[in-house]
Amino acid sequence: MADTKNYYTLLQNAETTGRQNIALLNNSLSELNEELQFFNQDEKCYFNYLSLYVTAYKGDYPNSIDNLNQYLDSCPDHRSQLRGKKHMANLQVIAGDYEDAIINLNDAIDLSANVNDPFLLPQVYTVASIVYRLIHQDELSLKYAELLINGKYANDYKCYGGSFKFRLFLRQNKVFDDTEMSEYISLCEEVGLTLVSLFLQLDWYRYVVVNYDDKNSITTELNNLIKLSKDIDGTQFKNIKVYYHAVLSQMYLKSGQPKQAKAIAKKVISENVSIGESEQLLLALQVLIDLNLNENIEIDAYRYLHQK
Repeated sequence: MADTKNYYTLLQNAETTGRQNIALLNNSLSELNEELQFFNQDEKCYFNYLSLYVTAYKGDYPNSIDNLNQYLDSCPDHRSQLRGKKHMANLQVIAGDYEDAIINLNDAIDLSANVNDPFLLPQVYTVASIVYRLIHQDELSLKYAELLINGKYANDYKCYGGSFKFRLFLRQNKVFDDTEMSEYISLCEEVGLTLVSLFLQLDWYRYVVVNYDDKNSITTELNNLIKLSKDIDGTQFKNIKVYYHAVLSQMYLKSGQPKQAKAIAKKVISENVSIGESEQLLLALQVLIDLNLNENIEIDAYRYLHQK
């Protein structure tokens, strides 16, 4: 039997591995579940949190948020509350529930001042940068991204910070050195955070490639985007799969293939039901609005506009 400290360390190791490969986290939890009877209350709460993380990864956000609320009620210690609050904020902001996301993020930031845990602090910074980017508080998002980049954290968090910074710059249409962005993409892949790298690459298509004027260049990049499908599926992360399809529909529209654009945009709406009012939903709706306006079908265009 391992001692209490070892169980906590095993859970931390499982969480770290899970950032790179959700299947490995799931396997670790299955193994640890056999020894759950030996866990103390804090360790059981940690185990339950990681189990909820795996569930949320699959994309059922409403149920995941309900389960997190139950977790917060049953695990009152500061570390458990911090984990639950920052994860809740992350899910809520992706689902478009911005007000509650900010409330939970603020709670997590407040709790981080009382929890002296260097393992958890960069996680709070990570969620803070995500939340502030999605609510268009760019300065605050960049602030937390730079804390990750400049702090004495593992390269995992430097990958997160660099990705968040350049996702902001891409959306802002800011001029920057492509070499530095490419270095962060490589860093993310080196540390096994393919998911983070892919989100950054998708934003490059969304904000840069889609504005190309040369038809041949658009066709070439569309083909490159289609080739990313295997890597996207390999993450097993529903949110990025739906985001990928939204960007793909945008690229099909740009390339002059309205039938493909419409089919994939409608697929996004269907896939996104379990997530909420996400940015990929808004992107897909905009594609459908543009398509219908191009075809002078104003009634359908206004119907999709109303859904936004």
